[in-house]
Amino acid sequence: MDRTPNCLAKLDRMNKALRHEEPDRVPISDFFWGSFIERWRKDLGLPADTDIYRYYDLDWIVTAPNMDPHIRQFEILKESDEEVVVRTGFEAVIQKKFANPMPAFLKFETDTIEKMGAFAFDDPWDDRRYFGGGDNQIAGVGDGFVRNLPPWIETVKSLHPDFAVYGSICEGQETLWRIIGSENVMLWIGLYPDEVGRFVERINEFALEMTKAQIESADGLLDGMVIWGDVAYRKDLFFSPDYWRKYFKPGVKAIVEVCHGHGLPVIYHGCGNVARIFEDFIEIGVDAIIRWRQRPDWTSWTCGAGMAIASLFAVTWT
Repeated sequence: MDRTPNCLAKLDRMNKALRHEEPDRVPISDFFWGSFIERWRKDLGLPADTDIYRYYDLDWIVTAPNMDPHIRQFEILKESDEEVVVRTGFEAVIQKKFANPMPAFLKFETDTIEKMGAFAFDDPWDDRRYFGGGDNQIAGVGDGFVRNLPPWIETVKSLHPDFAVYGSICEGQETLWRIIGSENVMLWIGLYPDEVGRFVERINEFALEMTKAQIESADGLLDGMVIWGDVAYRKDLFFSPDYWRKYFKPGVKAIVEVCHGHGLPVIYHGCGNVARIFEDFIEIGVDAIIRWRQRPDWTSWTCGAGMAIASLFAVTWT
């Protein structure tokens, strides 16, 4: 597919920033809340279909294929003008009140160690993840609620001429908590560390194969990969650094290696204070980190260690 000269300049800008070369200017983009975009369109008197990325000619954009463990349409359990309750391909029951910014997770079907051990993943190479439309939790249930999403590859193709286009993948923790719930993640790691660890290893393999399939399905149309990986809160990690290094880190490392093997840079998005494992990200070759909250004292670490940080992209995370 042909790309505009402006798009090629954006790609050069992104790649230079990630390689610690000086671009013509700092690359600019953001992840926008749906409620913000609605207010933005209203305040500026814009049409309802105005694309904020095209309006401001932003540099790069992230896409998401169907990463649900089970490929299925949402099961509608309750629906009204005010809310909808659905069961998703993570076998989670989610309530989305349209007036609220984020959904509520009401129930996780995988609520025992035995169910977790028996949990089976659909084929990560299934073409429906990349070439079929439909429902999926990651792209469809968040600050908004969207059903019957278009095929991922169509989205990638529509963006490719004008933006640096990144794919994305959830690492072990992002998938784990969506299957068993955040409370059980932290409780079961303490009570059943080996069992949870073995399940994380299965998730890692699922994510790795989905990364490979995503790259192959895009057939050269991706410019990089974002790893979704919230493993911390404001003060520290959700679990010990040693546990993360034993079970979660190998999965991230494998994804980075596959992406780099295809010439794709990797940006890791992780909320919270990951100071105790930050050098691990450098070690395994992560090219940049995006965080919602940024510690000013990290600047010297990143500049001297060969890693970019979100501030280099002129993005304000709030």
